[in-house]
Amino acid sequence: MAVALPIALSSAPVAERDRPAIVVRHDATLGRERLAEILLGVEEEGIPVRIESVGAPASDAAAGTTVGAEKWGPAGSPKATRSVSQGTGSVSATTSAAATLAHEAAVASRLGVGIGIDPTSVAVTFEKLPAATPYLTETLNRRRAADRTIGVNAARLVKRMPLRFDDEAPLSRTNHPGEDLLS
Repeated sequence: MAVALPIALSSAPVAERDRPAIVVRHDATLGRERLAEILLGVEEEGIPVRIESVGAPASDAAAGTTVGAEKWGPAGSPKATRSVSQGTGSVSATTSAAATLAHEAAVASRLGVGIGIDPTSVAVTFEKLPAATPYLTETLNRRRAADRTIGVNAARLVKRMPLRFDDEAPLSRTNHPGEDLLS
């Protein structure tokens, strides 16, 4: 005999911090336009994102205000570049702030994946990796496609899908081993 158990449904909205999402922690001095392509990449894969600013912008520092968590909306388009490091165990001085932000973001994320962005670099990591060893690192603001790709790859880590690299060219006809079979 099946027994129906009462289920309590709350009409209260779920707190933003309780929703499963990739957490993006960034230096508060960065404008939203510098985050746009990364966030579009995550959105492209259909994974929710929560943005948290760390520190206070120079204009707000004098006033003593801090910037907290915010929701993301459409913004401008930055440029970016990519230099990927997968589990190398060493993080350069330029990526250490991003790596720390990414680790803090991953720990704060219910999905266990975080993105950290400092003024010069981006890092993506899992909560279980050491803070000094992000899974992916990239230089910020050289090519838009690379920024979008790091966002896509963060989402693909959540979905357990193969990563995408923007510098991978499709096979050309001259180097495809089965070219004559495909014609």
